[in-house]
Parts: sequence; C-alpha cells; structure tokens
Amino acid sequence: MTRREASAADDNVLTYDPYDPAIRADPYPYFEHLHRTCPVHHHVLTETDRVTLLDNPLAAEPTLDFYEVVSYEGVCALVQDHATFSSTRGSGPERSLVPPNGGVLNNADPPHHKRQRQILAQLLNPRAVNAMEPRIRQIANELVDTFVADGEGDLVELFTRHFPGLVFSEILGADPGDVEIFERWASAVIDAFGGTAAQAREGATAIVEMAGYFMRLVEQRRASIASGQSPPRDLLTLLIEASDPQT
Repeated sequence: MTRREASAADDNVLTYDPYDPAIRADPYPYFEHLHRTCPVHHHVLTETDRVTLLDNPLAAEPTLDFYEVVSYEGVCALVQDHATFSSTRGSGPERSLVPPNGGVLNNADPPHHKRQRQILAQLLNPRAVNAMEPRIRQIANELVDTFVADGEGDLVELFTRHFPGLVFSEILGADPGDVEIFERWASAVIDAFGGTAAQAREGATAIVEMAGYFMRLVEQRRASIASGQSPPRDLLTLLIEASDPQT
C-alpha cells in the first residue's frame, strides 16, 4: 500500500463498514491499517443491517454491534477462550440459536468438538482417503465424459458445480439422486454471507433442511443396524458406529 493509500485508510478508518460493497471489493488497505492501529475494531450496525440479521430463523436475539479481531495474537486468544467466545452461537455476527447436543464441529465447543474431531480423524485417515481416490476419479471422469466431445464448455457449470455434491453423497451414503438438492443448499448458504435479507432467510432455511435430511438418514440407518441388517459401509455408517457405543 502506498503512503497516499495509507493516509486514505487512516482518514476513513472510523467509517470502516465491513458491509460496504466498495470496502468489500478492496478491503486490504483497511485491514492493514486495522492491523497497525486497531487490532480489535468495534462496528455498530445500521438499522438496515440489524433488521437483515434479525430476519433470520436461526437468530436468537437482536444484534446491535460486533467486534472484529484482526491480530494474530488476538485471534489465538479468542479461539482458545471457549467460555467467553462460544462457537455454539454461530460464525456470523448474529447470535444464533444454541444447537442441541452441544453442536457439530465448527459450531461446537470442547469437549464435543474434540470428540467429534477424534472420530473423524480416525475415519478419514490417509489410508481411508486414499481408498476413496479411485471412485472419486471415476466420478470426475464420468462428468468430463458428458461434455468432452464438445471440445469446450463452462467448467464451473458443467463440472465444479456438480462434482462436490456427487462425491459428498457418495462418501456419506446419501441418495445420488439428491445431489441437486445438495447443490441448492450449498448455493443458498454461500449466498447468505453478506447477502440480502431474503438470501439470509434462504440460507438459514437450507441449513435447517439439510440438518433434517441427515437426521432422518441417521435414524433410518440406526434402525437398520438395530434390526440386524448390514447397512452400506459408507462414512455415515462408520460415524454412527463410532459415536454409538451400542453399535
């Protein structure tokens, strides 16, 4: 950043607004200034932004303001203080409803988070991941085969939009026919970050729908195990067996 750019950032730091489209397009001069002079920045939400955040079915209470911690030392202290900065309240500035049973992974605090990571680390070890490679390559080749004869195509639309969902459903044991639903959920959640009030609602709805989908799938799989059937040996079954001592 040039001296002139630094001066401009100094002049505007009090009006720094992480929701401002112009600042979001090029936030780096502001980040650099915050690192040097304001490692913990207090942002008071406008009335419009307050309404947008509150118009979310997962929001537990009104959000008037929030703090941005930009220093390495500050972030390290924050992520290790689970009592003060609980992950169960969500990753956004809005205070989310506390999830049941301690939350899941990035929305969970110790000891739940540690136990869940230990289970996943055992199941997704290098040997297990390497064993998935042939099938993942096959999925990739099948997608490429749908457009390679054309000699050209939109890689995002024809490949990357579908590939994660297909692999995801394969690994977890979900119905491959539901891959379009996964794509819709993923798009809705991503669009909700910094989006409109309508996009925030759609993102929250997608999270609720996704949770319900997998809760039903888990219950079906548990019932299958309890009845003595042999369910598919996919990641979902392994997660159930690792988390349910009775299995």
